[in-house]
Amino acid sequence: MPFVEIRYSRDSLNEAERQRIADRIAVIAMNAEGLPDNPMSRSISIVTYQALDDVYVGGAKVAVPRFFVVFHAFAEVLTKAGTAMAVMEMTQVFAEESDYCRGAGTRTVWCIFNGLTPHSFAGGGQLVSYEQVLKMTSQ
Repeated sequence: MPFVEIRYSRDSLNEAERQRIADRIAVIAMNAEGLPDNPMSRSISIVTYQALDDVYVGGAKVAVPRFFVVFHAFAEVLTKAGTAMAVMEMTQVFAEESDYCRGAGTRTVWCIFNGLTPHSFAGGGQLVSYEQVLKMTSQ
């Protein structure tokens, strides 16, 4: 059930970059949740994009594009070491796939991890647990 929201400064990523980033981020998210990379896991691994018109830091509008990766995953699988690895890998994706990050560096990439507590995720009108997702994707 990995769900990743990527927010970025408008016009800082083209369609080809978004496609490559989404594919790589989905794999990182599946790995972070302990899911196999197979068709079933991919079918429930969602990456969305939202273009931001303006980003302000310290009250001032910034000229250098910013990238925010918000990763929603089951809290019971988000260990400190696993989260640190996912942060490193997600940031590296932007360093390798985004022309802006290659020029400005990765300090413009922020990762935010939201651990979903038990009974805080539902799909199709039913509560879904990590165990159910793991069972479904391992078949």
